[in-house]
Amino acid sequence: LQFSSISIDYSTRSVICNGTDITLTGREFDILYYLASSPNTVYTKKQIYEAVWQDEYIYDDGSLMAIICKIRKKLKKCNPNVSYIETIHGIGYRFNKEA
Repeated sequence: LQFSSISIDYSTRSVICNGTDITLTGREFDILYYLASSPNTVYTKKQIYEAVWQDEYIYDDGSLMAIICKIRKKLKKCNPNVSYIETIHGIGYRFNKEA
């Protein structure tokens, strides 16, 4: 997946932001890739959880929110002016296609 400032390669599980390699854990990569695969699509926490964990949603919002926070921190290091993952209050998250 290629955007203006970030490249996400599923086959190598790599993320490059403004020429800088971003190291993500497996779960972090899976969540980022899932969201970025359909930019601007809003996903509920349940949809993200079930797609990434491939398990029934157990209302463990804390784990998902913590991982998204870690992804955001890592991506902020390479581009502090861009919000790659946006929170849609009361619904879930989406990947910012302007990234």
